[in-house]
Amino acid sequence: MSKDKSNKNKTNSNKKTEKTKVEIKSERKQRRAEKKQVKKAATKEKQKGIWTWTKYFVMKWRFRLDQARAIFGLVTFAILLANSYGDDLPWFKDDWRREILLAVIVFFIFALGGYLYDRSFRLWTETQKVSVERNPYTYVPNPKERWQSRAFWSYNLTVLSQIAEKLDIKIENEEFMRLFISHYYSLTPSHDNIEQESVKLSKVADRFQEAFLSRGSISSFEDLLDRVEKEMEKEEKEKSKKTDKKA
Repeated sequence: MSKDKSNKNKTNSNKKTEKTKVEIKSERKQRRAEKKQVKKAATKEKQKGIWTWTKYFVMKWRFRLDQARAIFGLVTFAILLANSYGDDLPWFKDDWRREILLAVIVFFIFALGGYLYDRSFRLWTETQKVSVERNPYTYVPNPKERWQSRAFWSYNLTVLSQIAEKLDIKIENEEFMRLFISHYYSLTPSHDNIEQESVKLSKVADRFQEAFLSRGSISSFEDLLDRVEKEMEKEEKEKSKKTDKKA
């Protein structure tokens, strides 16, 4: 009996050791797989970092090369003008030093014109204004704002209404804000007269602020929108009358 017990204990211990060996092997495999995944993620991050750095480096030097190319083009342009038209000018004739002086004068004249264009008068702002006016997303919400801000405002309004219900508080002008936000996010680039609609909403918002700061409560969204539309119609009629009188 004692021998049988000892044999059973040995077999049980052998089974336990086999189980522990299998568990150790599986744990080692899992650790190796985890290490491989960590290495892959690290290599990907390194590759991304190298790629972003190369893009930054290339674009930075491309900008510098563009500047150098512009200056070099201006220098060559001044030299060609001085070489081709220097003989026609009486004081710069038959003297290469005076031609160099003419090239320097032409270079500084164009450089001064560029400085005045860019820094003093800022004439490039007009092109920026035109591009902003022609961009439809200046007047309507862009795609990112449509899915991001809309979710934010809808969540805030629902949370405010829930808190007000629990505390038995009446929120004034809640319906106005709901209609205003829904009307704003209903505008799309394909909408007719985007500029007029955006002007209407901006005027409605101004009236809302004035009335809310003065009285604390305002009329409905539809009433304010009707008032703004009537005022805009009057302004258009007055403008048309003035143009007719001038004609």
